[in-house]
Amino acid sequence: MSGTQTSGEAICDGSRAARADHAAALAVSPDDRSVVSGARLIALIDAGCGPAS
Repeated sequence: MSGTQTSGEAICDGSRAARADHAAALAVSPDDRSVVSGARLIALIDAGCGPAS
């Protein structure tokens, strides 16, 4: 793929590791670890999307 990434692509690329970490945490134990990884994922997506209107 060539050219500039769209914001959707950037969000997907930027959150890929956080999404994988969250899925792994949920698979192992749905406890504090999944809450922490979920909060990280949400923060990354919120940062990419900007403030809510």
